[in-house]
Amino acid sequence: MLFSFLRSPCQQPVFESSARLSVLARNTAQLLSSLSGLVPGLYSAVDQKGKSRASMTDIGYAHPDIAAHMSQLDLTDARAEFASMLLLFHLSHSGSHQAFHNAYIELTSPTPLRLRRPFSEDPDPAVHSSSSFVSPTQVAFAVKASRVLSEGSFNPLAFFKLVRDKTAAGPYERAILGWAEDKVRERAWKIMSKAYISCGVEWAGRWCGEDMGGTEDWVKGRGGRIENGLVKVR
Repeated sequence: MLFSFLRSPCQQPVFESSARLSVLARNTAQLLSSLSGLVPGLYSAVDQKGKSRASMTDIGYAHPDIAAHMSQLDLTDARAEFASMLLLFHLSHSGSHQAFHNAYIELTSPTPLRLRRPFSEDPDPAVHSSSSFVSPTQVAFAVKASRVLSEGSFNPLAFFKLVRDKTAAGPYERAILGWAEDKVRERAWKIMSKAYISCGVEWAGRWCGEDMGGTEDWVKGRGGRIENGLVKVR
């Protein structure tokens, strides 16, 4: 399938478009497939397009025809956005901080230097630089999301702010993070319930990401009630 996409230059952005359309359709299987192909695989291949076919086969595209087409491949290089989207997918859909951290380390750690083979004619013992795929600052939004969703520093106020702040990240990143809203809302309510507190409707709404004044049934469905402008959990 990859080879068929590479045959036509007009289809080159199809991988990036597929990922974005998958977000809009909330097609999680297709999104993960597209992101896994882009990050870091396809972008890494594009980085090597000026090198020989032998170099192209070294990164996993052993077929010479695929290597030839890959050398002409050109993307918009939104790698930082798609790397962030992949990290956010692990947080919001999979709910796996372990998968998030594994992917984060892979994407932000410098690549190990590849040493010269014994008796190689290459005079330079290190043939690759050790730059990372993306820098930590390029995926800062995903890192912030990881912190506010972690067990030790869970902060629903900060989470809902991240989802709704249009200046914090692009729409696709915020949309993926928004997939975790229901889980965060339920978790926030449980914290309120365990604290046995009564609080103002406005504050409770910000804490749970709900319009408490307009969704009294939501509160009642969780064993609470609204009285005199207060949300009471007992």
